[in-house]
Amino acid sequence: MSFRKIDPALKPVAEKERNSGKFVDEIASELQISQATVSIWLRGHVPDKSVAKILAKRLARKRESYNRAKRRELQIRTAKSTKLLATTLSKLNFSALHDKLLCSFLYWAEGGKTESSVNFTNSDPKMIRVFLKLLRKNWRLEETKFRLTLHAHKYHDVTKLSNYWLKQTKIPLNQFTKIYVKPNGARNIRNGYKGTIRIRYYDVKIAREIKEIYNAYSVFAMGM
Repeated sequence: MSFRKIDPALKPVAEKERNSGKFVDEIASELQISQATVSIWLRGHVPDKSVAKILAKRLARKRESYNRAKRRELQIRTAKSTKLLATTLSKLNFSALHDKLLCSFLYWAEGGKTESSVNFTNSDPKMIRVFLKLLRKNWRLEETKFRLTLHAHKYHDVTKLSNYWLKQTKIPLNQFTKIYVKPNGARNIRNGYKGTIRIRYYDVKIAREIKEIYNAYSVFAMGM
């Protein structure tokens, strides 16, 4: 590796350029040397007050220009994220927009993140009912594509529990694919706990659309 030898005769030239009110990067560019070298040469070199005022004013303008550029960059990024959201949401019927957003937010919090199917797991019957209502209301579904997995404890009556979730979900018992029973002593009984269910609906397009909605909203909300 070869190194370029810097002509020390350039130092007074750098000082002269500094006295004319130029910045280190400008001097380095003109003399075709590194900014580090110029900075070293100018250590202890104090320009007169008039030059200092010029440098201060130019620095203020430079900072303002930088801030304008950053603001412009932020505006462009925000515009892009807004366009992304608008593109996604433009596919929705306006009357269904509110419910689809709510459905996607519930899924964002409690749903699976695979794109092969819609997976929603929870133990709160109210949340389950709301999610299913929004899903059924805003997408054209085939009820036979629903599958339900039940996680129960040993103290549960599985037959009663299955019928309970049948009433809550309106998903037929023959679409309950699995029932897991977790061993649990009587001392750990949770009053009112009806187990946990996982609802799966097999539709790639709907799963992707729900994911697109909450991802688009997150981009918009974060301003990125």
